[in-house]
Amino acid sequence: ELEKQVVPDSSTQIAFRELREKLAAEGWWERDMVHESKLFGIWVSLVVGAVTTAHSVPLLSILFTGLAMTNAGWLGHDYIHGVDKFSDKMRLFTAA
Repeated sequence: ELEKQVVPDSSTQIAFRELREKLAAEGWWERDMVHESKLFGIWVSLVVGAVTTAHSVPLLSILFTGLAMTNAGWLGHDYIHGVDKFSDKMRLFTAA
């Protein structure tokens, strides 16, 4: 009875599901750990840059800190939306 009350799937919904299945089959959702390491390395570099320039070049340290926090926010955002075990472990990175 419930199925009689539901609006049938539109052609757009069906096309989207087909596209998503195709992309998943092609590996678009497989995590690339080399790429993840690069992204994490960029964040670490920004944090280290901020720490090492804190006393000698404070304005540069402020810039590095701002970029590090922005980078951490975007990485955390990606992990929050992730659906794999790696994302589950890294989800709290948003709080960094």
